[in-house]
Amino acid sequence: MNIHDITTVVLIFVVSGVALGIGAQIMDSIYPSITSESGQYAINNTTLALSRVASWLPIIGIVIASAIIIGVLVSSLMPRQSA
Repeated sequence: MNIHDITTVVLIFVVSGVALGIGAQIMDSIYPSITSESGQYAINNTTLALSRVASWLPIIGIVIASAIIIGVLVSSLMPRQSA
Protein backbone atom coordinates (compact mmCIF):
# COMPACT_ATOMS: atom_id res chain seq x y z
CA MET A 1 0.00 0.00 0.00
CA ASN A 2 1.34 3.41 -0.86
CA ILE A 3 0.21 6.99 -0.51
CA HIS A 4 -1.57 6.91 -3.90
CA ASP A 5 -4.02 4.31 -2.58
CA ILE A 6 -5.36 6.65 0.07
CA THR A 7 -8.05 8.20 -2.15
CA THR A 8 -9.60 4.82 -2.90
CA VAL A 9 -9.52 3.75 0.74
CA VAL A 10 -11.02 7.04 1.96
CA LEU A 11 -13.73 6.92 -0.69
CA ILE A 12 -14.73 3.37 0.26
CA PHE A 13 -14.70 4.31 3.94
CA VAL A 14 -16.89 7.38 3.43
CA VAL A 15 -19.34 5.57 1.16
CA SER A 16 -19.65 2.77 3.74
CA GLY A 17 -20.40 5.27 6.49
CA VAL A 18 -22.98 7.08 4.38
CA ALA A 19 -24.64 3.80 3.38
CA LEU A 20 -24.88 2.69 7.01
CA GLY A 21 -26.31 6.04 8.03
CA ILE A 22 -28.91 6.06 5.27
CA GLY A 23 -29.81 2.45 6.02
CA ALA A 24 -30.41 3.30 9.67
CA GLN A 25 -32.55 6.31 8.68
CA ILE A 26 -34.65 4.15 6.35
CA MET A 27 -35.17 1.49 9.02
CA ASP A 28 -36.24 4.12 11.56
CA SER A 29 -38.72 5.67 9.12
CA ILE A 30 -40.21 2.32 8.10
CA TYR A 31 -40.68 0.98 11.64
CA PRO A 32 -43.91 2.87 12.53
CA SER A 33 -45.69 1.67 9.39
CA ILE A 34 -45.03 -2.04 10.02
CA THR A 35 -47.89 -3.67 11.89
CA SER A 36 -46.85 -7.31 11.96
CA GLU A 37 -44.78 -8.57 14.86
CA SER A 38 -42.35 -10.44 12.62
CA GLY A 39 -41.78 -7.32 10.51
CA GLN A 40 -41.00 -5.21 13.57
CA TYR A 41 -38.68 -7.94 14.85
CA ALA A 42 -36.84 -7.98 11.51
CA ILE A 43 -36.46 -4.19 11.47
CA ASN A 44 -35.21 -4.19 15.06
CA ASN A 45 -32.60 -6.82 14.21
CA THR A 46 -31.52 -4.94 11.08
CA THR A 47 -31.20 -1.65 12.96
CA LEU A 48 -29.19 -3.37 15.69
CA ALA A 49 -26.89 -4.95 13.10
CA LEU A 50 -26.35 -1.60 11.36
CA SER A 51 -25.50 0.09 14.64
CA ARG A 52 -23.02 -2.67 15.53
CA VAL A 53 -21.24 -2.33 12.20
CA ALA A 54 -21.25 1.46 12.47
CA SER A 55 -19.65 1.27 15.92
CA TRP A 56 -16.63 -0.47 14.34
CA LEU A 57 -16.02 2.30 11.76
CA PRO A 58 -13.68 4.38 13.96
CA ILE A 59 -11.54 1.34 14.74
CA ILE A 60 -11.44 0.34 11.08
CA GLY A 61 -10.43 3.90 10.19
CA ILE A 62 -7.57 3.86 12.70
CA VAL A 63 -6.33 0.52 11.37
CA ILE A 64 -6.45 1.76 7.76
CA ALA A 65 -4.66 5.00 8.64
CA SER A 66 -2.02 3.07 10.59
CA ALA A 67 -1.46 0.68 7.69
CA ILE A 68 -0.97 3.57 5.29
CA ILE A 69 1.44 5.35 7.65
CA ILE A 70 3.44 2.18 8.28
CA GLY A 71 3.53 1.42 4.56
CA VAL A 72 4.81 4.91 3.73
CA LEU A 73 7.43 4.75 6.50
CA VAL A 74 8.67 1.31 5.51
CA SER A 75 8.87 2.20 1.83
CA SER A 76 10.74 5.44 2.55
CA LEU A 77 13.18 3.92 5.02
CA MET A 78 14.12 0.84 3.02
CA PRO A 79 17.47 1.10 1.24
CA ARG A 80 17.18 1.54 -2.50
CA GLN A 81 18.60 -1.14 -4.76
CA SER A 82 20.61 0.23 -7.64
CA ALA A 83 20.18 -1.66 -10.86
